[in-house]
Amino acid sequence: MMRKTAGFTLIELLIGLVVLAILLTTAIPAFRAFIQNNRLDSEANDLVAATQLARSEALKRGVNVTICSSNNGTSCGGGFRDGWIVIEDPAVPASLVQSWPSPGPDFQFTPAGVRVDFAPSGFLLGAAAVNLDMVLSECSNDNARQIQIERTGRVASRRVACP
Repeated sequence: MMRKTAGFTLIELLIGLVVLAILLTTAIPAFRAFIQNNRLDSEANDLVAATQLARSEALKRGVNVTICSSNNGTSCGGGFRDGWIVIEDPAVPASLVQSWPSPGPDFQFTPAGVRVDFAPSGFLLGAAAVNLDMVLSECSNDNARQIQIERTGRVASRRVACP
């Protein structure tokens, strides 16, 4: 009488490993793009929220409020890859409203150190709208973001092609 054995043969196990390896080699690049896209969306949303906060504080307080890049979290300076702050009066660090940390060294911003000032009316100070491009160092296809701040103070984020 022969006993029945349960389990996999060596051939079946090797075929399963080959199929798993093929699946992983196709899934990992797509997952990497997914992660990069989510990182960009998250940082773009943070920058949009900071800009909306600056406009809101200008309207609420009745004074000029600035959003600018900050390399120390308390005053304007450096580039947006160092972080950014919302501040009532850039000359007085005690008037800081909120600060955001650096998104990481692999983010690039163009222009790097733009400063956006909101008037008590909520409109931008200055004559022109502001566009701030945000991209990861490994950009592909349309995986870049542009933050658009209109003269009226309206802020939007949109996907744009890599530079």
